[in-house]
Amino acid sequence: MTGIDQRLMQLLELARADGPPDVDLTEAIMTRIARTQVQVALWERQWMWMAGLSAAVAAIVAIAAIPYWQATPDPLAEVMEAVSWVIQ
Repeated sequence: MTGIDQRLMQLLELARADGPPDVDLTEAIMTRIARTQVQVALWERQWMWMAGLSAAVAAIVAIAAIPYWQATPDPLAEVMEAVSWVIQ
C-alpha cells in the first residue's frame, strides 16, 4: 500500500468509530418549517387562476373534440389535406 492508501484506511477506521452527533435538531427544524407559511403575491395568484382556468378550458375542448377526431378515418390525412390546400 502506498502512503495515500494507508491514510485513507486510517480515516476509514476513524469514520467507523465515530458516532452520530449528540445534538438532534430535526424536530426543531421540522417545527419551524411547518410553522412557516408561504406568502403568495397577488400577481402570482392571478397567474395561478389563469393557468387553472386555461387547463380547465383545454380539457373541455379536448373532451369535445375527441368524438370528431375519432370519426375521421385518418385524422392526420385530413389535416395534411387541409394544409396542402392552403399551401397551393
